[in-house]
Formats: sequence, structure tokens, C-alpha cells
Amino acid sequence: MDPSADLSGHFLQLACGNWVTQMLNVAAELAIADHLAAAGPDGLAAEELAGRCGADGESLFRLLRGLASLGVFAETELRRFVLTPLAELLRSDHPGSLRQFMRMLGGEHYDAWTDLLHSVRSGESAFRHHFGEPVFDWYGHNPERGAIFDGAMTDFSRLEAEGLLATWDFSDARHLIDVGGGRGGLLQAVLRQHGHLRGTLFDQPAVVAPGWCRRSWRGASPSPGATSSPACRPAATPTCSSTSSTTGAMTPA
Repeated sequence: MDPSADLSGHFLQLACGNWVTQMLNVAAELAIADHLAAAGPDGLAAEELAGRCGADGESLFRLLRGLASLGVFAETELRRFVLTPLAELLRSDHPGSLRQFMRMLGGEHYDAWTDLLHSVRSGESAFRHHFGEPVFDWYGHNPERGAIFDGAMTDFSRLEAEGLLATWDFSDARHLIDVGGGRGGLLQAVLRQHGHLRGTLFDQPAVVAPGWCRRSWRGASPSPGATSSPACRPAATPTCSSTSSTTGAMTPA
């Protein structure tokens, strides 16, 4: 067999990755996994699912069939689909959900990447060139998409927290400051596991969840039978401030 054939096949898989991104994005936007989860283990026929999520039946069937070929959803009988372990990650209520991350990746950030050539040639931010303003200014003017971005960062921080807690020794630390920490998911995960730490969340006021802004947290060791959570006490000075960053995660320079 010609070795170049394997290389060509691998190259084409890489080159067509944008197709997969948009297929997953559409599935996330239409909340397909949520509808299938609500339907139970028998799943739904493509036409019935289309009625629930507001899509064209034949087009949705082709999307589902394509995703099933990648292990996202499975066709159990003709035109009927169920969840798979990969598809579970698109559920809104899954503890490891990546639905909001997928909506962000397939939305404005996907559009910004189309201007990567301009960015490489000029050094200008692709997002700013495409949308006419820096990423966080744009989110400020588009709060619905901003909320999706915040949710995406929360999704992603769960994965980061697992690796961080497994590898980093916080025993000598006393005060942990998470700069650009979003809604504070990563910081909370660390504080829950390390009760001696005091934590400060630093991000834009519009991003920080209600009750976090202008407060510091000291991790509290849980009592037997109690739910582990950081104890909240007001900071002596404001600890939540607006940042001037003009870059965004997953946004080309």
C-alpha cells in the first residue's frame, strides 16, 4: 500500500475538522442531547426530534447520521437515534457538560478564525478585525453570547480543576488569586479541597456571578455529613475589578 495514502487520509481528516465543529455546534444549539435524554432510552425518530427542536426532518436526519459515524449519537433502527457516551457531553445537565463550550467554539470564535490569514499577515487581532471591536467589548454589547462564553469557561474549568488538583501542591500557599477567573468555578474547586486557603476572584464585574464580586473566600473544611463549600466573608477592600484585557480564550492573535 502506498504510504502516502495514509498521510493523505490523515491530512484530509485534519482539513475537514471545521465540518465536525459545525456539526457539533448545531447539535449543541438545537439541544438535541437534551431532547433525547428527556425521551428516554428508546430515543426518538429523526422526524419527531426535528419537531421538538425546530428543524427540518430530512436535514436533521443527515446531521445525526453524520454525527453517529463519529460516535456522537447512535442510530438504533432506521432513522431513530439515541445518546452515546460522547453525546452525553452535549447535555445541559451532565456534570461534565461541554455544551456551552461547543456553542462558543462554533459561534463567534469560529467566525473570528476565518480571519486568521489577516491576523498572521498584519499582527492584528482576528476577532477585532472581524467584529470591529475587542472580544470582551463585543461580549459586553452582546450579553446573550457573553453568557454562553461564561458558561463555556465554566465547562472548561472543570477539566482544568481535575488536572490542577491532581498535580499541584497547595500546602505552602495561603492566598490564591484567580485573575480572569470568570464565575469562579476553578477557584471554588481548589478552596473546597484545601480548607486552609483564602481565595480572591478577579474578573470583570459583568462576568463575576452575583455574590462573588467584592468578596474574598476562605476555604472551609467540611463537617461530617455536611456539603463541602467555601465559607464567604466580605473582603476588607474591593477584590473584584474590571480588567482591560482585549484578548480572549481560543481567539487567534
